[in-house]
Amino acid sequence: MNYDENLMDELIDNHVGRTLKKKNRTKKDLEKETKTEAMLALSLGFPIDALIEEEIKAGVVSILGGKEQNDDIVATEGSVIIVGAGLAGLAAARQLLSFGFKVVVLEGRNRPGGRVYTQKMGRNSQFAAVDLGGSVITGIHANPLGVMARQLSIPLHKVRDNCPLYKPNGEPVGKEVDSKIELVFNKLLDKVTELRQIMGGFANDISLGSVLETLQQLYAAARTIEERQLLDWHFANLEYANAGCLSNLSAAYWDQDDPYEMGGGDHCFLPGGNWRLLKALSEGVPIFYGKTVHSIKYGNEGVEVVAGDQVFRADMVLCSVPLGVLKKRSIRFKPELPERKLAAIERLGFGLLNKVAMVFPYVFWGEDLDTFGCLMLIALVAGDAAQSFECTDPSTLLHHVLSILRESVGSRLFFAGEATNRQYPATMHGAFLSGLREASCIFRATRGRHSSNPWDCIPKHVVPSNDILVELFKKPDLVFGNFLFVFDSQTEDANSMGIMSITLGSSNSECSNGHSSKEERENSCHGSLNQTLQLYTMLSRGQAHELQLVTGGDQNRLSYLLKCLVLKLMGANAIGLFGSSLIANIATA
Repeated sequence: MNYDENLMDELIDNHVGRTLKKKNRTKKDLEKETKTEAMLALSLGFPIDALIEEEIKAGVVSILGGKEQNDDIVATEGSVIIVGAGLAGLAAARQLLSFGFKVVVLEGRNRPGGRVYTQKMGRNSQFAAVDLGGSVITGIHANPLGVMARQLSIPLHKVRDNCPLYKPNGEPVGKEVDSKIELVFNKLLDKVTELRQIMGGFANDISLGSVLETLQQLYAAARTIEERQLLDWHFANLEYANAGCLSNLSAAYWDQDDPYEMGGGDHCFLPGGNWRLLKALSEGVPIFYGKTVHSIKYGNEGVEVVAGDQVFRADMVLCSVPLGVLKKRSIRFKPELPERKLAAIERLGFGLLNKVAMVFPYVFWGEDLDTFGCLMLIALVAGDAAQSFECTDPSTLLHHVLSILRESVGSRLFFAGEATNRQYPATMHGAFLSGLREASCIFRATRGRHSSNPWDCIPKHVVPSNDILVELFKKPDLVFGNFLFVFDSQTEDANSMGIMSITLGSSNSECSNGHSSKEERENSCHGSLNQTLQLYTMLSRGQAHELQLVTGGDQNRLSYLLKCLVLKLMGANAIGLFGSSLIANIATA
């Protein structure tokens, strides 16, 4: 179903009683319209799986940051420092303020928005607002930014599907050959999907570009020069969509975020630029500009954030800086981040896409095309051209480490931003939603510290006995192959930690029956050369489900666990204090 803005207005109009066409709407009218908009968003698939009960109770209100947001929420005394005033940081700040937290935002630039930046361009009274960073709301079915724009009465300018193509000599491409090659391109992508299903795990190491080129030659598609030029345009457009060269995109994972599209709908611009959203989000939020953070110290007593010669102290800190800042180690973490998170930061890449904006005093490209406001053209440079433009090597997208990147550290240090959002990477709404997600995590972490915590009661010298592990794994929460998992039954959070067990060794041995008692193992396996080995590791629910999706049997899963998830297997006696605490927490849940 295609999104129809006029139809949507009519639906809301009918429901709220013809208030949309009135210039002077009452507060009651606005509240009713807002609730209707929220219900439409929910019915179209607005993602609520990451929201906690208190957030859902808060709902969507007519005035951002209004008093009614706090009506159903018990205020807390927690304090949070947010590093970065981009969409993720601003969304988290507003949500935490509504929860009753004390919040301060530190921003290195002299403006909010981060990589969403609207710049005025032009001369001689001919100016245009250009979004130099994030610019398009990619589908407004249940997109939170689309909902926000409507609440703020900001018009949405639809990007039309009509996109005329021109040959190198300037002549327009004929409709017949255009439709033919578009069909060929879509069929090639369908074949890629079929092929990777057949190949299973082997598709991980094959590039999308090589598969497309092979299929193109195999089916003798695009035989003429014109047809090949058109097919190359579709390939280039695919590189633009992925911000990377096809030769560097994995045939297995290049479209991993497609299942999470927010119901589709029109892609839209905001006339005047996205600064209008930023202005609303930053209103009333305490932001310190020009505060470049140099170090973050975190521990049981709270956090200390150093920006220049100033030190900010709080209970928790949310780091929403871009992935590139983390890669450069511009911020020193004390203590150092866990190896798993450092490995995720190192291995996760980002694409390259350049934008060239040009403002003209008059239209020379035809008045029948899609234009509004001041006359402006934007050229997008992707693929090999973008690499030459930047004179840097391309970065490879490794989406399987996103779940590691977004984990909190010690319930004191949290991470947000579009790079931490597996479902909606490289989007403005992905950054926005990651801020809401981490606000939820901070709320739960604070609530957990204020309640009785069984972890605090475990002496440092305690090591879990094998019998405790045996009892835990008698009723695992998740099983596939030789992998068994147990988790805390009190939470379904994808970031909640659990224990995994795997049995290695001869399947014919009596010892392969996983968790038998110590006495049974000694009696049945005495003198046997084919004993099995019981190993463990700690991982999140999200990582367990990610491992479950790996094809090719237990050997491939084990390889994925060690190489991609960067987890270490250990015996029961090597689990350590954190593992002991986790086991006790799960056992007493």
